Amino acid sequence: MIVTDALVDVLGPFTGDQSVLCGVWEGWPWWYPTGGDPRRPQGSEVGVAWPEDASPTQAEIDRALAEAREHLAVDSVEIPDAKPLDLPHRRYYLWTGPLRSVTALREKWEDPPSLVWPEDRSWFLGAPIWTNEIAVAGTKALIDAVIGEPRLNARHATPEDELDIDD
Repeated sequence: MIVTDALVDVLGPFTGDQSVLCGVWEGWPWWYPTGGDPRRPQGSEVGVAWPEDASPTQAEIDRALAEAREHLAVDSVEIPDAKPLDLPHRRYYLWTGPLRSVTALREKWEDPPSLVWPEDRSWFLGAPIWTNEIAVAGTKALIDAVIGEPRLNARHATPEDELDIDD
């Protein structure tokens, strides 16, 4: 089940044809510098290992490292050539598009963008870093629709609730 598809289905009636703004936290390790090498994303490096009794040649080690970097490049995303949204404690790379644009990175990342909201700001969605939960704000009808969608596994929460990666 892909959460972003469920979000598009649920939020569509509340969004209509207006554009949404999406933002993804700049700290994920799969970003690589604008114009840079996708085989070397920030915060990631590759390594290779052999059994203790193996003695690979330098050529074998170099080939294995090159293959590992190519594998890493498949899941890397180029940092947009734009200034990020700077919020307290976090920065986000933004894009604007139709509601379906929340699925833009799903080939590389199953989770929804970190932040999503429509042009009219009638609702807001936040996917906190390092949790399996999504926070949503909006009308009672919108919140009820999100909570009522079984693919989202949503629940009511209060400001006192702690978002936990293990939930």
